[in-house]
Amino acid sequence: MQKEAHVLGVHRQVMGQATVVAGAHGAGLANMMWMPPAQGGVLEVLHNSIGSEHYHNQASP
Repeated sequence: MQKEAHVLGVHRQVMGQATVVAGAHGAGLANMMWMPPAQGGVLEVLHNSIGSEHYHNQASP
């Protein structure tokens, strides 16, 4: 459990300092929740995902 808590802490630290995050559509983009509000951007790469706006809605203020 300690290792998992450490990994989460690293994710929070790295993402908390990120100004831009880019990635393929998927669960990894959920880590954008650790980014500072209204201070960065998210680039989501989609393929055949028309109508899927999950991460767009999460990133919107």
